[in-house]
This record gives sequence, C-alpha cells and structure tokens, in this order.
Amino acid sequence: MTPEVKLRVLLLNDSREAGGAESVYNASFELLSLDDRFEAFRFDATDVNGRKNLLGTKAWNTIACEALRKKLVEVDPAIVWIHNFHGFLSAAIFRVLKSFKKVRSCVVVMTMHDYQLVGFNPTLMTYKGSEHSGSIPLDGLSGRHAWLRKSTPKPLLTDVLRKMYWRTARWVAGWEQTLDAVFCPSPMMKQTATAAGLPRPTLLRQPSFISSPPTPGAAIDPGRRIRLLYLGRLSPEKGSLRFFSLLGKTQFNEVESVDVVGGGAEEPALKAWIKENGLESRVRCHGHMARDRALAFIDSTDAVVVSSICYENAPMVIVEAAHFGMPSLVRAFGSLETFADDLGCKVLWHDDGTPEALSEALGRLREKLSHPRRYDTSAYSTDAYLDTVFDVCTELRNSPAGNC
Repeated sequence: MTPEVKLRVLLLNDSREAGGAESVYNASFELLSLDDRFEAFRFDATDVNGRKNLLGTKAWNTIACEALRKKLVEVDPAIVWIHNFHGFLSAAIFRVLKSFKKVRSCVVVMTMHDYQLVGFNPTLMTYKGSEHSGSIPLDGLSGRHAWLRKSTPKPLLTDVLRKMYWRTARWVAGWEQTLDAVFCPSPMMKQTATAAGLPRPTLLRQPSFISSPPTPGAAIDPGRRIRLLYLGRLSPEKGSLRFFSLLGKTQFNEVESVDVVGGGAEEPALKAWIKENGLESRVRCHGHMARDRALAFIDSTDAVVVSSICYENAPMVIVEAAHFGMPSLVRAFGSLETFADDLGCKVLWHDDGTPEALSEALGRLREKLSHPRRYDTSAYSTDAYLDTVFDVCTELRNSPAGNC
C-alpha cells in the first residue's frame, strides 16, 4: 500500500454516548478523520435509531446486523475496528463480519476496553453471595475457576444464565476466528488476551488527549504534608472506602488533606464516615464533574490516589497526572501494578490490609515528592496512538491473511 492510498476504516461501537469506551471510540473517529493517512467511517446505535429485535440487544441483534451489512457494502472498508459490542450491537456482528471477509479483502481488529472478551463479566471480579470476593486468576480464565465462582452479585440463576449466554455467544459468533488482532491498552490486558488465546494481542496505549506539553512538578516544601487527589468513581471495585478507612487508621500519616472528585455508589457512605470522624476539613468531596474541571485540581494537590481492588484496564488518570509532573499512589494489584511503568511516576502500595502498609507507601510518596519531577508522556500522545494504529493495520492489510 502506497502512502497516497488512504486506509478506509470503519469504527464500530454500541453507542456514541457517555462512557469510557464511547469516549475513546468518538475520539478515535475524530483523530482518524483529521489524519491524511485514514478515511474514517463509523457505525453504532445511531445508525439503527437504537432499534433492537425481540431477543434484546445483548442476545442477538438481527436489526443491527442487517444495518451493518448495508454499511459494509456502502463503505467497503479495508479495516473494521470494533470498540464495544456487548451493550447493543451484540455478538451477532461477528457472523456478519466473518461473511464479509470471505468476499472482500478486510481486516478486523478490536480494542479491549474491558475483560468481557475473555471472561464472564467486564472486570473478572468474583462474588460470594452479593459481596465481592476476589478476581479470576489469569491462568483460570477458561477453566473451572471461572465457572465455579460467581460473576455477579445478583442471584445464582442470573450468574448461570450469564455464563451460558457468553459461552454460547463465543461459540456461535466465533470472534476468535473473525478477529485479526486485538488492541490492548495495558500490558496486563495484553497478557490476559494472550492467556485467552485471542489473535495477535498488540499493545496500543490510549492517548491522554492533553494537548499542552508536559510540565514539571516542583518539590514540595520540607515539612509540609501531602495533599492527595482522589479522582474517579466512588464504587466498590474502586476500593474507595477501603482506602479511606485505612488512611484514617494511619492517623493521616504524611497526609494533609484529600480532595475527592467523583461520585458513585459509595459516596453517601464516604460522606457519613467523614462526618462521623469530624474530617470535613481534611477530606473534601466535590462530586462528579467534567474531566477538564476535575483535572484543574491537579494545580492544588500533590499526588493522585488509585486504590482499585479490581484488575482495572488502563487507568489514564495516572498518565494525565504524570503529564503535569504529579506522581500517583497506586494499589499494587492487577493492571495498576504494571500500567505506565515506563513513566516512573508510580509509588506502589502493597496493600495487605494493614495501615502500616499504607503508611510505608505514603512515606515513599513523600520522598518522591521531595524532588522535582518531569515525566515524558509522549508514548501516550495522539500522534503515537495514530502511528501505532496505522503501522499495525497496514502490516495486517499487507499480510497474506489480510488479503485473503
């Protein structure tokens, strides 16, 4: 393929509305549309007016499939790039794509925005009754571990039906045979995709979408305590209540204050804990706000806290904070342990359930903050993102498998 020939890319997603995958889907379409190497098109629920068949969106959406067939003929893409499908489009689209590949030269890639491709829920979390109990080990994704552990806090029957559906969908849709590559936003997601046998797992770092150049972080004044920023959802899988409970038990060791920017299921409980312990001046809840407004808190704080108890995917808040010279206190679990290691901006909190482990991590964070910092986030720029997409897709397009 010569540089003059644009790659015709059709992006697929359930929706254009709010959500992590939706934000990346929309931004990817806009970035490709502005890049001379690509000709971008998209297909989502908007193209079928949100219509679905009697079986429901997650089961087998034949209306979406018929609309997709027409879109494929109209666009004749060289690349089909799937983002999310399990909320509206359904696994049925893989049958359509498999048929299209038989008659046209086309490469199909997908970005892993969660773990639904390899497990029975998007997080790989497991439950005992209605309570979180752990996560499926990576070497147990296709074994009895995944089947014997509940994948939902809902009743057992719901869990059984969920597992039956996803096993059947994988078999009938055959996405392992349809996909040519899987884009993985983090090293752990690549590891998970490899363990599950997905085709050609490829690391594709999500861009931070911060257009300004990286700025340095100044050393904090000796003797001043740390001002932390908790930026994200307040929900069980994010470990928010666990973190604040342990922080209280450390007597706020090394910490002056915590600004909490985000909302969610655990927000009422957190506010009650703050009031009960008289911590209104030290833990300040600001609620959910737009990303630009939330990032403005970086100017008045020293470090970000990421306390998730689930595997996580690619927590971009670590990169966004590093862009402004801010390190992150990160619970050493799942993707958090290895994501953005190349930046050198993390302090790992080896959480053993004791306040002493958190105090030790806060001490190391204090030491990091005592020195000036500048982090090179160029690997997470939009240019790096587009270059990787172009290089991988061009290679796949020019390979024998991509031209069959």
